[in-house]
This record gives sequence, C-alpha cells and structure tokens, in this order.
Amino acid sequence: MNRAFTPDQQAAIDQREGPMLLSANAGSGKTSVLVERLVAAMLEDGIPPAQLLAITFTDKAAGELRSRVRARLAALGERAAARDVERHQQHGEAAQRGDVGAMYLVASIYEQGDGVPADLRLARYWYAQAASGGDEAAPAKLKDIDERLARQPV
Repeated sequence: MNRAFTPDQQAAIDQREGPMLLSANAGSGKTSVLVERLVAAMLEDGIPPAQLLAITFTDKAAGELRSRVRARLAALGERAAARDVERHQQHGEAAQRGDVGAMYLVASIYEQGDGVPADLRLARYWYAQAASGGDEAAPAKLKDIDERLARQPV
C-alpha cells in the first residue's frame, strides 16, 4: 500500500498482541489500518485467517474489509493467502446458514488442522451440528472424535 500512516495508525498496525478497539471519525483510515493489521498478522506473525476476528457494525463494512484484505494480499503476491481468506469466510457463512455439508467441512477443517490448529472439541461441535442437520456420515465421525477425546490427557 502506498498510503502513509500517522504515528497512531502505525502503532495500531504494529501492536498485534491481544484484542484492539479501533474507533475514529468517518474517512479517517480505520479500514486501511485494519487491513494492514490483519495482513501483517497473517504474513508477519503466521496467523491463519481462520484465527483472526474483526467485528464491524454492518454487513456492508464487513464485506468491504474482507474485499480489501483479499485485494491487499493479492497485491503483495500472496494469492494463496487471499484464497484462504475467501475459503474460510465462505465455509463459516455457509455453516452459520445451516448448510449441513458446510458444517461437516468446517468440522473436518478443525479435525485435520487445515489452515488452523487442530481442535477436536471444535470439530466435535461442528460434526454434532451436521449430524443434527441429517448428515449421514457425521454420527460415525462424532463417535471417532469422542473416542479420541477420551484418550487425551485432561
């Protein structure tokens, strides 16, 4: 990005430990700062897109943020990272809409650690959602996950 950031904006981009609330007037560069902060977290800190959370006040603002993050990644030549952002966003939205296949897919992503740390408890949650939605393969996966969780140290 060719934009010059103010010292406060650059501090918001550089400070990536823990949560941050970014509040400023319209047109002040909030979205640009968030884009740079999210891209830096992915590229410099190695954080997968599925582990990043940015909350906006409107769906329109969320769509704009997503679009600009993907465009910034693509502009930096990080096409695979841009595709990961798109893929995880689509999976999450479909699962939230109640798409049973997407629920199963999200569960398998957490089970296998595909772009995110493997998390059997999250995998179990999404397999249970898929099973309650009628997915025929999900009950067997739930049984397998339960057995694996039972073998894990507490």
